Amino acid sequence: MAPFRIDTNKRKKLLAFIRGGGHPEAAAVAAGLDLDWFREAMRLGKDGGSGFGKAIFPVEVRKAWAIARLAADVKMHQAKPAEWLKHGPGQAFSIGGWKRFGELAKQKEREAKSWDSMREVGEFLAWCMEGLEPFPEARKALGERVAQLEPPKQLGKSSGM
Repeated sequence: MAPFRIDTNKRKKLLAFIRGGGHPEAAAVAAGLDLDWFREAMRLGKDGGSGFGKAIFPVEVRKAWAIARLAADVKMHQAKPAEWLKHGPGQAFSIGGWKRFGELAKQKEREAKSWDSMREVGEFLAWCMEGLEPFPEARKALGERVAQLEPPKQLGKSSGM
């Protein structure tokens, strides 16, 4: 494998292609870099300018990719805010275990629907109890039966039940 060096022009092209929205590996090939060299340089964290110094090259690549992603997120946020909330930030990559925001939005939406369903069930049971007032034994039996129910685990965690 060639030494981990990259000339200034190729480096500038690579970073410009990535900031413009290109995937890093495609941008590397378009900038004239050998794909195996690029992957190895990124894997080893080598500096593409000064050999085996600080890991500046991979940092520049990741920063360029983050800039492109941020620009796309901002455009989406401005054009379609509701879609941005569901599918926006963090969909293309994950940083240090952060949960993707789109997945989090979908989870919160599911929890809200579950909560609405449970609220409707509660309203129905209250209606039943009210209708059973003339029948105390049936009302008591229904109340005891409902008291034995446990809320769904996901609902219990999110709603404080």
